[in-house]
Amino acid sequence: MPEQPPYLRIADELRRRIAEHVWEPGDRLPSRAQIGEECGVGENVVRRAQELLISQGVLEGRAGSGTYVAEPRQRVRVVRSSAREQPNGSPFRADMKAVGRQGDWESRTDAKVPAPAEIAARLGIAEGELCVRTTYEFLADGRPVQLSTSWEPYDLTAGTLVVLPEGGPHAGAGVVNRMATIGITVGHAVEQPEPRQATAEEASLLGIQKAALVTHIRRTYYSDLQRRRAARGDGGHRGARGSLRDRLRDPDQPVAPLGVRPMAENAASCPECGQPMKSGGLLLSKRDEDGRRTCRSLWRCPDRHTWWRWADRPEEPLEVCPVPELFR
Repeated sequence: MPEQPPYLRIADELRRRIAEHVWEPGDRLPSRAQIGEECGVGENVVRRAQELLISQGVLEGRAGSGTYVAEPRQRVRVVRSSAREQPNGSPFRADMKAVGRQGDWESRTDAKVPAPAEIAARLGIAEGELCVRTTYEFLADGRPVQLSTSWEPYDLTAGTLVVLPEGGPHAGAGVVNRMATIGITVGHAVEQPEPRQATAEEASLLGIQKAALVTHIRRTYYSDLQRRRAARGDGGHRGARGSLRDRLRDPDQPVAPLGVRPMAENAASCPECGQPMKSGGLLLSKRDEDGRRTCRSLWRCPDRHTWWRWADRPEEPLEVCPVPELFR
């Protein structure tokens, strides 16, 4: 009889400890190094065993935190309506508060990402036109319930305080409220939900079994006055702990494009050599003096002198960027 692969043996050992209540639901497992030392195997073997148990719903991985014994899953009903975005708050937090949960999220933004064909078609822009892309992991009481990817045309918000959805004074305010600060009225959103199986990456992030059914939502925001699709492209994935109740409306056809406020590609002359500079995009960071999450604009001249300054303080002088490789 063939010998059992080491990772399956470790998976059985982890199951045994859970069944014997060595670890209870919600407990964090010891580090892979510690488990490997106890069981006489390497960390890679423990990692494969944990990935197997995560795919089976026995364990769940939490980004940046560790691996935990999965708790019995409860469905989270997400309350949604056409008036869900409030003047001074996050739509997701409002949704979670309505069902007695604490809502939060983690995000990453990349500026100047070329729009894929499908995203460009929905936003009414040319394929390859630059966008601001933000990926989200939404949490209910600290547990992941939804993944989302947001796409916004770069020229729509460039040079404004809302160019980064999660940076500046309007961070986390939602598309409708952010666009309102630059004079764009978002009248409604159209959502197209469809069920499908989670990918391996999505299952790992959501703490569900591989190929479990999720709801994939494509949401597009429309501006009433300008009649151009204003913002977000690709909607979220709701896992086994989530459910969706929504009201859908037929999409309006966009017509004439909206006037935009492009950021100048060329800034003032380089303070060191006097040559014109080009923009290197924006970098989200935390400002020590006021604790605010905002962004720095990056600039570089042909001689590769690299500078930056706070994007919400354009009147301040440029400073030498200590990390020139940030320039893209």
